[in-house]
Amino acid sequence: MKHSQFKHWILDEGILKPEERKVLKEHLAGCKDCRQLKAGWEASQKMLFKPVLAAPAPGFADRW
Repeated sequence: MKHSQFKHWILDEGILKPEERKVLKEHLAGCKDCRQLKAGWEASQKMLFKPVLAAPAPGFADRW
């Protein structure tokens, strides 16, 4: 089975047509590699677009 179209759909930021979403969902149900790719991509997006804001170290203002 060729996975290039499914990988493209997983990584593409465009909106899938309803039929494409259905085909992708069916493929993901049986393909561990593509499920892992999707999970990894979603985790990466969370880290990229929702960064954790770091607070300054205690006493920073006093040392500045």
